Amino acid sequence: MTSTKYVPVNTLPPTCSSAHYHSLRVYLQVHEWITKDNNLNPLEWGWKSDSGLLMPVQTNMPPAPDDLLKIIRCCCKTNCDSKRCTCRRHGLDCSSGCGECRGISCTNAQTVEEQDLMEDSL
Repeated sequence: MTSTKYVPVNTLPPTCSSAHYHSLRVYLQVHEWITKDNNLNPLEWGWKSDSGLLMPVQTNMPPAPDDLLKIIRCCCKTNCDSKRCTCRRHGLDCSSGCGECRGISCTNAQTVEEQDLMEDSL
């Protein structure tokens, strides 16, 4: 870690992928308003089926480039087991840049199996 700056996750712009899926959902909604017709399949327009419910597809890409994710960190003094942990709140695993836990000694760190699966997929 060479950076001393903290990047608040909520200041990151949306990825191209998340903007794409949002645009698909907006088009579907406007189409239904204008035509009063719902003949478009939501599963082809930015939605997925999860246990019988429609859920928005948020993205199919990581939230940010790996270099940037390395400088996003929490400063938790405890186990990172609540939404107070900024990493957990934003859906990220704690990393080596995190304050106390260093992405190792908390409940929000990747397990060895998860790390192996990610490395195998690359």
